[in-house]
Order: sequence, then C-alpha cells, then structure tokens
Amino acid sequence: LGLTDRLRMAGEAGFDGVDFDDAGSFTAEQAREAVRASGVFVHNAINHAHWETRLTDPKPETRAKAVANLDHCLRVSHAAGGSGVLIVVGKGDDGPAGEIEERCRAEIRKSIPLAASLGQAILFENVWNQMMYDHDQGPDQSAERFVRFVDSFNSPWVGMYYDVGNHWKYGQPAEWIRAFGRRCVKLDV
Repeated sequence: LGLTDRLRMAGEAGFDGVDFDDAGSFTAEQAREAVRASGVFVHNAINHAHWETRLTDPKPETRAKAVANLDHCLRVSHAAGGSGVLIVVGKGDDGPAGEIEERCRAEIRKSIPLAASLGQAILFENVWNQMMYDHDQGPDQSAERFVRFVDSFNSPWVGMYYDVGNHWKYGQPAEWIRAFGRRCVKLDV
C-alpha cells in the first residue's frame, strides 16, 4: 500500500495519530502530502536506519551517513507535523562505553542546530542495545547513565523517548521516568 493509504487505514482503525514509521524511506514532500490527504496526525518520525548505520560505528563515513539520515528524518517529521525523531543512539558492541558514547555525542551535536531550526526534538529510545545499562545485571539498575548522557548535550532539543516495556528487565519504569523528569519527552507504553 502507498503511504497515504497506510495512514488512512490507521485512521479507520481508530488511531488519532501515529509515529511516522520508516521515515528515511520517504521524502519530506511525500510525508506532508500523505498526512494532508489522510487527515491522520503524525506526532514524530522513527529513524529505522539507526540499527544498520549507527552513530557509534567506528568508521567515520558510516557515522556521516547516520547523521545524514537523522537530519533527513528531522525534516520528514517537520513536514509531517511531528515534533521529533525517535533514534537509537548506537550499539554497545561498537567499542568501549566511553568511546562510543563520545562518538555518538559528537555526531548528534552536528544535528542539534537543524533540530532547533525545525522545532524537532532528537529523542533517544532505550532499547536492548547494550548502552547506558548493564545487560548482564538485573532490574535494580538506575537511569543515571542515560540522564548524564542527555544532560551532556545541554540542549532542550535532546531528550528521551522512554519505552516502558524495553527496560523492565533492567530497571523499574516508574523510577526511571521520575529520574528522567523533564528529559522524558515521550513515552512508549
């Protein structure tokens, strides 16, 4: 099905709004037109290429592609009427924690001016990517590493898209949400 038809189906199924899924596969113009034609509200874009083309990749050319994809998704979300882009920040297997966090931080900083100019937040989703938590530990972990990471940008255009179901194994969701506070811009329940 085409994009407009997919959005119409969501509306017919009773959804008032949706994530603009696989945003990297569409142009800003296609997104704008599909939302206009379908009448379905889009609240943000999801950047799926982040799994393959990561901001933490050791290769600079791969990270450059990841930034270009993030920028594209920021433009698509803006065109669709959304307010941000959900992104996975990287993968723990890409190197030592401090090294990959700094790689990711440096790359995201490149997109903050565009995010601000478009009024779009860059929102980190917590996933099983072995970053900002210890994969081999239990459910008593805190959100502190994520909090420090978000705060390191010192930007209102960077925050959390907290997925409650993704981290019940590692931390207590209510505690994580309280720890994120204003940093928690959106929730996936």
